[in-house]
Amino acid sequence: MKYKLLTIFLLGLFLVSTVSAFEFDNIKDITTITFDGKQIEDNQLLKKYSPIKISNAFNLPLIGNTIFEGYLSQHTDICGEDCSSTMDGGNY
Repeated sequence: MKYKLLTIFLLGLFLVSTVSAFEFDNIKDITTITFDGKQIEDNQLLKKYSPIKISNAFNLPLIGNTIFEGYLSQHTDICGEDCSSTMDGGNY
């Protein structure tokens, strides 16, 4: 009886750790306006690389709705020896 209870406990422990690692509840949205109010129509870089917003699908109040929101503010399309990109993100 003790071994059966110990086996059930250990299997339950392993199951909880794998289920908590799933991220099936996150949704990626491509937005038309950035978090700081920049319009896509005014910026060629934002037309090519749209701003993204990753939010929780379940929208639970304790977890929070928005996980990440950001966009590329600077990007070099043609690279010689040096390439760079800068991403602006909200405070999350």
